[in-house]
Amino acid sequence: MGNKFLVVGTTETCLDMKIKQLPFSAETLTENDGTHLLCPGGNALFYSKLLSEHGCDVKLCTCLGRDRYRDMLLSYYKDARIPTEFVHTEPDMQTAFRVRMTESNGMSREIFYPGASAAIKSTAIEEACETCPDIVLCDADLPPEKLAFLSSCCEEKGTPVFFDATGVSATVALKGLERCEMFVCGANEANKLTSIKPETMDSCLKAAVRLASIVSSKYYLIKLGERGFYIYDGKYFVLVANFARDGGNDEGVSKAVFFSALAYAYNEYGDPEKACKYASAAFAVSSGSAGNGISAVPTENRIKRILRENGVLRD
Repeated sequence: MGNKFLVVGTTETCLDMKIKQLPFSAETLTENDGTHLLCPGGNALFYSKLLSEHGCDVKLCTCLGRDRYRDMLLSYYKDARIPTEFVHTEPDMQTAFRVRMTESNGMSREIFYPGASAAIKSTAIEEACETCPDIVLCDADLPPEKLAFLSSCCEEKGTPVFFDATGVSATVALKGLERCEMFVCGANEANKLTSIKPETMDSCLKAAVRLASIVSSKYYLIKLGERGFYIYDGKYFVLVANFARDGGNDEGVSKAVFFSALAYAYNEYGDPEKACKYASAAFAVSSGSAGNGISAVPTENRIKRILRENGVLRD
């Protein structure tokens, strides 16, 4: 297969703050030991970054506002060698912005302003699909009507779609998703969508079968934390180990790294089990990284080091 990928979704600017504790109402706290970092983010950017690190031909389709954060993101795209021909601007809107506050006890809170990210144009999606990518990556951040349009374009051209349902709580968000190559979700999403908790092999199978009645896909992958990853093809299943210690932190950049590494490796090997092992290694590197945001996206060499350490990859 080729190595052309199209990523459609949200890119944003993120203010990441490490604080001792949140202030009470009308209280001002001075953080002498805390840190704050303004950095590029968003799932679509994380996907694009990892694929770019693997030398893939990546096209990013997203929407920004006309403000200084747009300029910051465009500068980053250029440095990361991510083409911008399908990145468009809504002049009367602001670029998506996220504020993440993490207290010393590990409790994290977020505020997200979707802004222009929700205004991605169907014309931009259609033009991006005309580049004939080998795989399209998208997720639940896309507005349902745009997801339906993208899915229709891919169905018409026979382009495989990888869809990450992390964050989906109701089947209505999947309306219009015609067919996937790989449907990915966490145990919580599987429970919410099917009313079945995937806790045992039997309940995982029942949840996967129920998912198959909701969304048409060649493969279904349920992330089970430290128990690993459950893959179902409509007839058989396989369980893949999670290389991350204590199951890893399936939030933010780590889940985006898993998803994009999965798509890359599937395109590379054509085998969902091999792809999941590769993605599990990428997830372990990212989840254990001391970096924040985009800096936690691992390189190809770091991922392969984990695979060698676990006896999956040999020189």
